[in-house]
Amino acid sequence: MRSSSIFFAALATLVFAGLAASCTKPYEPDLDAPWSVQLESLDTARTQVRIHSSDVGAPTRIVRSGKKVDVVYENAGGKAVDVTISYFPSKDGLRIVPSLTNREEGYVALVFHGPFVEDPLLNPDEMDLLVPAGVGARFHFPKAEATGSWKKNEKQGCLSATWSYPGMNCNMQWAEFTGAGKNLYFASHDPQFRWKDFVVKFFPETKKVQFAFGHHFTCFPGETYTCPEMQVRWMEGDWKAGAKEYSAWYHEAHKMPVKPEWVRRSNGWLLTILKQQNDIIMWDYEEMGTKMADIAEARGLDIIGFFGWTVGGHDRFYPEYDPDPRMGGEEGLREAVRKIHERGLKAVFYFNGQLIDQNGTQFWPDTGRFITTVAPDGSYRFERWWKYANIEPRIHGLACQRSEIWRNRLLNLTKQVYDYGADGVIYDQLGTRAPMLCYADNHGHTSPAVVYEQDRAALLEYLNTEMRKIDPDFLIITEGIEDCEVNTGVSMFHGCSSSVRHSTDVPQNIRNAFAVEDLPFYTVFPDMFHYTIPEADFTVRTPTPASTHNSLNFSTVFGYKHEIETRYYPDKLYLTDDRIPAWSEYDDVKGRKPLYSTLEEQDPKEVAAYSHAVLSFRKKHADILYDGNFSSDDGFTLASASPNVIARSFINGKKMGVVVWNISDDQPVDFTVTPDKGWKLIETDAPEGTPAEGALPAQTLRLLVFERDR
Repeated sequence: MRSSSIFFAALATLVFAGLAASCTKPYEPDLDAPWSVQLESLDTARTQVRIHSSDVGAPTRIVRSGKKVDVVYENAGGKAVDVTISYFPSKDGLRIVPSLTNREEGYVALVFHGPFVEDPLLNPDEMDLLVPAGVGARFHFPKAEATGSWKKNEKQGCLSATWSYPGMNCNMQWAEFTGAGKNLYFASHDPQFRWKDFVVKFFPETKKVQFAFGHHFTCFPGETYTCPEMQVRWMEGDWKAGAKEYSAWYHEAHKMPVKPEWVRRSNGWLLTILKQQNDIIMWDYEEMGTKMADIAEARGLDIIGFFGWTVGGHDRFYPEYDPDPRMGGEEGLREAVRKIHERGLKAVFYFNGQLIDQNGTQFWPDTGRFITTVAPDGSYRFERWWKYANIEPRIHGLACQRSEIWRNRLLNLTKQVYDYGADGVIYDQLGTRAPMLCYADNHGHTSPAVVYEQDRAALLEYLNTEMRKIDPDFLIITEGIEDCEVNTGVSMFHGCSSSVRHSTDVPQNIRNAFAVEDLPFYTVFPDMFHYTIPEADFTVRTPTPASTHNSLNFSTVFGYKHEIETRYYPDKLYLTDDRIPAWSEYDDVKGRKPLYSTLEEQDPKEVAAYSHAVLSFRKKHADILYDGNFSSDDGFTLASASPNVIARSFINGKKMGVVVWNISDDQPVDFTVTPDKGWKLIETDAPEGTPAEGALPAQTLRLLVFERDR
């Protein structure tokens, strides 16, 4: 052990005495835990310097004030950097708050990792890890392997994983180890939603788990930075203990904007790319108001998304968004929206919230290059989008979200389509990308500066506020799912998440997620986000024109919006001609193609009929399924001899609906739903074509409605 251990031996007694009353022995994580600081030189070399606790030695001093203990390292690692790690014990856990003061001239501090916590009561054979990736992810340590986010670290002899918040793969500030009736809550209640990594290490040989936050920031010479706190707390009960804790904090710290009723009760959308990168028109404006409206209605969808509706098409010439004369011009576009409204449907228009095409427009040389995020070497940060093999890829700069020019550009574009009659807009990609550093010296921020963090949420809040002044029912959507954007006025999210897509594309993934035995290492955990923040509405991303029973049932049971997408010409043939295209018809597509097994799974007419039945059923029970809060398995007990039954509840005041789903592909099931005391059954219903009584057929749904009798 290091020479500092003698300090920590005494410290552990003071800090951890009497913690975790629910545990069998005191909660005493190793305070001799590793931490590190990363510095970067401010010259053009951008030299990286890492200060690691193993090279620092004993703390300079330990300061006690009541129960609080400060462990102080002055001139850490021989640099003029002072590190303080503050510990705040409580009856059931611990809060840890690192801070640092940078006095090192010529260097900026960028990252603080740790301290890592290792709890002897955390038994990975009994406790799974829940992570807020997508709708939620569960990791079962007995089957641990190097896959996905998990990498093998030969030097340390462990598997390690990092999830960066806020972004598509980490969208809340809490995770949890759960099992055997107990939970170890690992979270940050940071109201500013700052950039942080969840870092977990699993040591298969010793069955140990270590975890910490990695904090990203800028701390220049003469500045002090205090990291958001890390909470570590034992809780009794099932996994929902952590969800309730984070939800209570979240809703106390943030006021939820009022959501338009039509959005709350929407079934979902038909995402339509009218023209792709190759400049070939797949849908013109007249078809959007006629054929596309027919297709949406036939499937029970009530929003039509206009993507690729401009001269440039999709992922080309951004941020130039002008109606295409070849599609029907501005008047044709206005007429299409008018016809859509006549059918009782809504129209949502696409803008990309970050991409600026580096070719094909005057915007890039005149303005775009001056507001694009910059990498450490001075180059522009970019994304490459390449949809077809016979065309050149498009290179897009990433707009700095702090730019007032960019903010005004998006607002003016939004007002433009509102004038066309749009009911809402989607700002694509603003809920997917993790934060980054921008090294530009002409954006009005420091160099470097953290971007795509608080600035991104502020941008969305500004756009929502300005548009709600014009129309309180205006809808703003972005792609991804992030808790830091739910409270900005984003009323619906385009749920682009692998955890959702893989679950609905592959029915076996759903069965794995709810298996009692023989769990794989990774499974989707679809209750996690929606139970924690039930106000969040998001679609189940379905990048195919075909719905499946699996995707429709999944979205209904877990309270998500439904969607289908038509992105390529063969997709159009599927929708207009009820014809399953040959796979060879997608040969020229270089981008992500539809999952072909989904297209060929069922007859297109049958799929459309089932979609209409399920979504009409949801509308019929909107007072529960849309106005109620998703409540996981609260309020009832499910019993069945079959492992293929899933049930989830929605509660709205004195009413509760329990949606039951038979996930089997071919076997009917019997089941019993017993409500908690105080509830009585008042109705049983099912989508058209599904029996409301008796055995539940394979891949179908049933709703049991209960009323509180007091």
